[in-house]
Amino acid sequence: MRELVTYRSRLRKLRRIFAYHKRLTGQIFFEGTPQLGVGKKQSYHQRKRLYEACERLYSLCDMHYELCGDLVEGCTKPMGRCSGDRDSVPRFEVPIRIVLRKETVRP
Repeated sequence: MRELVTYRSRLRKLRRIFAYHKRLTGQIFFEGTPQLGVGKKQSYHQRKRLYEACERLYSLCDMHYELCGDLVEGCTKPMGRCSGDRDSVPRFEVPIRIVLRKETVRP
């Protein structure tokens, strides 16, 4: 559990950094700069690629942050179905059904 909370606090810091990068690159992409160009003229595709990469990093970090939050909150609730020690990373018991199909191999 401690490890999960540590991940969550690290992800919170990363989320703030990536939010700043996303905001900064969005400003560069949409408004442009005298050095990089304005509008769809110079370096449009490079600015767009940079903005999209920062946006993906932020959304990925945000998704993992929320997932850690859900896991921590789920294990601290009285009805949480966590198995394992309180100090270890929780393992949720989820039934999984795997169907294996027999495939024919052609010569």
